[in-house]
Amino acid sequence: MVHLHDPKLKVIGLVGPAGVGKTNVLRLLNNQIIDTMWLPGETRLDFILVITLPKELDKKEKIIETIQDRVLKKLKQAVPDNADEREFELSKFLGDKSFILLIDQICTDIDLNKLGLPNNDRWKVVLASHSQKVINEMASTIVEMEPLSIDHAINLFQNIYGKINDENLELKAHGILKCCGGLPQVIKLVAVHLKDKRSSWDGVKRILQNDTDAKFLGAPDVCNAYKMVYDKLHEEMSAGWNIKRCLLYGLLFPLEHLIHKDYLTECWMSEGFNDLEEDVDQRLQESRGLGDTLLKTLTDNYLLLWCSDGHVKMPIYFRKLAFKEEYMAKENCLILKASQRGMPDNANSDSTLLQERNTKWVTLEDSLFEHMGVGLRVLDLNKTTIKSLPNPVTKFTKLVSLYLNDCSQLTGLPNEVENLKALELLDVRGTSLQSLPDEIGLLVGLRCLRVSFACGSKVTQEMIPGGIIDKLKKLEEFSVETCISNKRWNSIADRVAGELASLEKLNTLNFRFPTISSLTTFVTERQSWQNRNTLEPRYTFRSFNFFVGSHGLRHPYDSDISETGKKLRFCTGEENCSDNDFESIKDVLKQAEAFVLFGHVGVQSLNEFGLENVRSLKVLIAGRCHNLKTIFREELDVVFKSLKKLQLFNLNSLQCIWRGSAPIPQGCLSKLEVLTLCGCPELKEILNLELAKALSSLKHLKVENCAQLVTIVSSNMHEPDDHQSNDALQKLETLELKNLPKLQSICTGTSPNSGSSLRIIHIERCGELRDLSMILNSAKKVEKIMCESHWWEKLVFKAHFFCSFLLSFFISD
Repeated sequence: MVHLHDPKLKVIGLVGPAGVGKTNVLRLLNNQIIDTMWLPGETRLDFILVITLPKELDKKEKIIETIQDRVLKKLKQAVPDNADEREFELSKFLGDKSFILLIDQICTDIDLNKLGLPNNDRWKVVLASHSQKVINEMASTIVEMEPLSIDHAINLFQNIYGKINDENLELKAHGILKCCGGLPQVIKLVAVHLKDKRSSWDGVKRILQNDTDAKFLGAPDVCNAYKMVYDKLHEEMSAGWNIKRCLLYGLLFPLEHLIHKDYLTECWMSEGFNDLEEDVDQRLQESRGLGDTLLKTLTDNYLLLWCSDGHVKMPIYFRKLAFKEEYMAKENCLILKASQRGMPDNANSDSTLLQERNTKWVTLEDSLFEHMGVGLRVLDLNKTTIKSLPNPVTKFTKLVSLYLNDCSQLTGLPNEVENLKALELLDVRGTSLQSLPDEIGLLVGLRCLRVSFACGSKVTQEMIPGGIIDKLKKLEEFSVETCISNKRWNSIADRVAGELASLEKLNTLNFRFPTISSLTTFVTERQSWQNRNTLEPRYTFRSFNFFVGSHGLRHPYDSDISETGKKLRFCTGEENCSDNDFESIKDVLKQAEAFVLFGHVGVQSLNEFGLENVRSLKVLIAGRCHNLKTIFREELDVVFKSLKKLQLFNLNSLQCIWRGSAPIPQGCLSKLEVLTLCGCPELKEILNLELAKALSSLKHLKVENCAQLVTIVSSNMHEPDDHQSNDALQKLETLELKNLPKLQSICTGTSPNSGSSLRIIHIERCGELRDLSMILNSAKKVEKIMCESHWWEKLVFKAHFFCSFLLSFFISD
C-alpha cells in the first residue's frame, strides 16, 4: 500500500516465483481499497478492476486486447474489433475516471500507452508477474516477493496445525518446511495433512524428499507435497462423488482459469461423477449440495483454491502433477482454443466439448462435429457469435448440459432440439432469442432452464408459449431476463408465474414480476411459501432474485447485493397495496438476504413489511420513498441481527433511523458494517447514543447532502458519563461527510471515546463543523484526512498536542 500512496508512481510491479502469494496480495489489495474506494492520495475511485491474464497469453497485441476488453466491459461499453478504435474508445471513457487496474500473470512486457490510458494522475496500475524482465521493463517501482523465511514458515504452519510444544516435533517441522520451498500454499497443505492423526511426520518428510516421481516437474519437493495429499484421496465415492475424477476435471480448463463453483458442480453432475439416481427428487439441488461439500474438502486440502466471487482454480504445481494421471485421457474431453478455426483432425471427444470464448465463430459447420461421439454429455459454446445451432448437435442424444449463454447473435433454437431427451440444463441467457420453441416442453428431463429475450422486438409471438412450463415437472431452476419495458413479457408474466408456482421441485428462481399482483399470484399458489411459521430447508428456496414492478431501478448501491443469494427488489411506485399484497412481500422477506425498496411512496416505516419475521437480511437499500419517515420503530423485539449494509438515499421525509423510547433490543444491528445516508433533507440527527453503541461493528459511515443535519450522534446531556459510552463507534474505520451545511458536531453532550479505529476521514462542504476533537483524540490509526484547506485552518482543536500528529496525514482537496 505504501507505493500506492506515492503520487509519482503510476505503475507498480510485483514479482516473485509461482505460488509465493502474488495473487493473494492483489486480492487483499482489491478488498482493502474497495472498502473505501479512495485512490491513495486524495481522489475518490470510480472503479477498481482485477484482471487475471491466461498464462498462455504471450502475444503483446492479445494481452492489450484482453485488458481493453475487460475495462470496456467494466464500463459497460461496446468493444470495437479494431485495435485503434479500442484505444480511442478507452481513452475517451477513462478521461474523467479515477481507477486502479490490478493485472495478474502478465508474462510479456507491453506498451501501456497503447491501452488508451488517459494522460493524467488519476490512475494507477499494479502488475504481477514471475518474470523479473517483464516487470523491469514496465514498472516505475518494483516489489519483490520472496519465499517465506523458515521463521515465517513455522508461524504460518502453526497457525493451521496448532502450537508445537514438543522439541522433537519442532525439529521435524523445520526439516519438513524446508521441503516446502517457502510457498504459503504448500505450507498450508502440509499443515492440514499433518493435522490428521494418521499422518506420520517421518513419513511426510520421506515423501517430500523423494525425487524419483516428481523430479521431471522441476520442483520435486513441492510437487511431492501435492502428490502426498492427492494419493490420500480414495477412489471410492466421497460425499457422493468420485473425488479424484471430479478433481481432475479441473484439467479441462486453461491454466489459472477461474471456474465458478456452480458451473463446476453442474459439469460433475452432467458427467455422472456422483452416485445420485437420475430420477432422484431435486437432483440438481442435491448435486450442488454434495458438490459444495466436496469443494470444501478439496479447498480445505488446497488441491483447489478459492478465488473471488465463488470461483476456484487449480494450483499450478498440482496441475503439473495431475497431468500424469491416466484417467484424463485425451479422448474423453476436448477444448477448442480461441485461436482455432475448427475441430482438429484427431478429435474424438466422447464426453465434454468446451471452447475458450471463440468470438470469431459466426457459424459452426456440420463437419466440426463429425468426430464427436454420440455420448457427448457437456457442450459449452458460450460467448461465440454463432447465429444458429447446427443440426448435428441434435444427434447428441445423451447430452446433459448445453451452454449457449452470451451467444449474442443467436436468434432461435431449432425444432429438432426435442431430440435432446437427456438434456437437464439449458442456458440461453444473453442471446437474441425472441421466443422459446414449443419443443422445449418435450424436454421433460430438464432441471435447469435459463433464458433471456431480446427487447424492442416487433414479434407478436409469445416469449414462452402456454403449457411449456407446466410440462417441465422436474424443473428445479428457472431464470428469465428481460428489460423492464418489454410489453411482451408483461403480458405473460402472470400466467408464467402461475405455471411456475405449480412446480414442486423448483428451488432457484430469477424472475421479474411486473406488478405486485403477479408476485401475489406466485406466492399464493406456491405451496412452499404457505407455511408462514417455518424456515425449514424443505420450505425455502436455495436462491431467488425477484424484481417486482416496472419502475426503472438506478442507484449507486445495487452492486452491494450481488453476493447475496436471495434478493427482493420492490420497485412498484404504487401508493397503496392490499393486505394480501403486503402479506406476499412479508412472506418473501422471511427468506430474503437482500431487500431493495425503491420508489414506493405509500410506506412510512419499514415495520410495515413485517420485520419481526426477518432473520436473514444482510443488505437493506431504500431510495426515493418520499413518505418514508422512519426506518425502524420500537415495536420490534428483534431486528436485523444479520444486517451488514444499510443504504438510504433520496428519502425526502426521513426523520430518523430508529424511533422509540424503549431500550434497543440486544443484538439489534450488531453486525452492521456499512451505513450510508444520501439526500435526506429532513434528517437532523442520525444516531442517538444508545443506537450508536448498538452499532458495535460499524466500519464505514457516509453522510451526504442532508441539508438539515446538525449532529451525527446525539446524546442526552443528562445521561451519566459511564464507561459504556466508550463502546460507541469504536470500530469505525472510515468517516465521509459531504455537503452538510448545518452540521455542527459529530457528537453532542456526552462524548463517547470513539474514533480509535479511524483510518480515513473525508470532510467536504461542512462549513459549520468546527471541532473534531471528540473523535480525533483517540484516532491513533488515522492514515489520511481529506478536506478543504480553508476549513482545516479554522478547525478548533481542544487537544492541541494531537494537532501536529494529525497534520502529517492532512491532504487538501
